[in-house]
Amino acid sequence: LGSLGSLSYAICCPFAGHLADRVGYRTMTLVACAVFAVTYLFITRVQNIGQMLLLIPVGSVGVGMFWPSIQAWMASGRDRAALMKTMGGFNVAWSLGLLVGPLATGWLYEWNPLYPFYCAVGYIACLGGYILCCAPQTTEAEQAHSDQQEVAEAQGIGFLEIAWVANFGAWFVVGTIR
Repeated sequence: LGSLGSLSYAICCPFAGHLADRVGYRTMTLVACAVFAVTYLFITRVQNIGQMLLLIPVGSVGVGMFWPSIQAWMASGRDRAALMKTMGGFNVAWSLGLLVGPLATGWLYEWNPLYPFYCAVGYIACLGGYILCCAPQTTEAEQAHSDQQEVAEAQGIGFLEIAWVANFGAWFVVGTIR
């Protein structure tokens, strides 16, 4: 299951990155959240291993759609100094997610094996809502007509928080599966 998920993710990432460039980072990120959340909601109803073998790659495609989009979105319109700061924060969030996600998953699993999945789906839904309501909505046309500094400032709002939430949620579900 782990290998199948990783394979699906690895194959999806390059294609999802190119697609995100066309449809927009925000749109792709929201679609990815929906795919991921719905898949892991269905996992709570799995009756056999065959169903898991179908659902895990779909969930991994959702993750593969998310990460390239959010990383490109975070980098869009940033100068070198701003990019270094943003990616530094992203890496801190990644590391915290690796630590906190499996720990929280274990505690929830002790209460009920389905709780980690339900919490992850809720968490992903909150992330999607946050992106929908709070994330910057600049388009390529607006970026072309804007001063580079203004674009960087406009897009800086909320991206670190999105990375923290998304990273925790992804590793939360990975910990649940493991």
